[in-house]
Amino acid sequence: TTVTGQGSTGVRGRVAEATGTLARSFRNPQLRRLQLAWLGSVIGHWSYLVALSVYAYDQGGASAVGLIWVIRLVPAALLSPVLATFADRYRRERVMVVSDVTRAALMGVAAILVAVDSPAAAVYAVAVVATVVGVVFRPAQAALLPRLSRDPAELTAANVASSTIESVASFMGPALGGLLLAVTATEWVFALNGVSFLWSALLVLGIKAQADGVTERRERPGFVHELTAGVGAIVGDRNVAVVTGLYTAQTLVAGAMNVLVVVAALELLDAGEAGVGYLNAMIGIGGIAGGLLALVLAARGQLAADFGIGLVLF
Repeated sequence: TTVTGQGSTGVRGRVAEATGTLARSFRNPQLRRLQLAWLGSVIGHWSYLVALSVYAYDQGGASAVGLIWVIRLVPAALLSPVLATFADRYRRERVMVVSDVTRAALMGVAAILVAVDSPAAAVYAVAVVATVVGVVFRPAQAALLPRLSRDPAELTAANVASSTIESVASFMGPALGGLLLAVTATEWVFALNGVSFLWSALLVLGIKAQADGVTERRERPGFVHELTAGVGAIVGDRNVAVVTGLYTAQTLVAGAMNVLVVVAALELLDAGEAGVGYLNAMIGIGGIAGGLLALVLAARGQLAADFGIGLVLF
């Protein structure tokens, strides 16, 4: 009984510590702005992906859904190392604002194209460009966290908060997209995503981050070196290579599931367009629960075993 009680107290302590960690991040006004900007961006992004998947299904069935995911993500994946390097050479908040404003404009264009019944290829092209432009946002946001944090503990809290916010938004976004699809049309969900990007940009504009120093700029390595440094770090460390390879495999399965969710909602469950959003929202709820579980498990120090178990279960 004593051991059980101590274990229970330990778990409660870890949960309380995790909650306190999230709260700490929001006590810093600059970090709070950055986190809320991230929240708005991800909510809009997920609601828009639900609408885009439904639109693609209406245009060409399950194969069109798979096609839109491929043509969106492959160019972004190929260009992400280059774009992320560029993002690291300029003020991060400016990079984020440009990314937000550009994507907001593209979402407006996509909404108009859908409303006037333009060819699907035009809508897909806008989606591809928007995805590529958005590649720089996350690296810039992550790079801003250390500059806005006042001490290492606050930086740790900020990183945990960013991951939790992403999980929460991955539930709220699809749920909102599903609700909008139930009462409006696809183009309105695209427009909502544009508004979410503008909200994100306004929040980022209020961030006052410390600028890079002149010495730091002079000592910056060449562009090619920066571009290949990440690959070298992965290849040069067997443990990092294994984790990266397994995470890539998990992402491949997740991509297939994004298509399966649409087909399951519309064909298997006959849940309609809104059902696509609701099923994706269930995945988001799982992400929230998994994120909280990960915070508790992280204190055990058995990360490799937990990572492996999670992959097998997924």
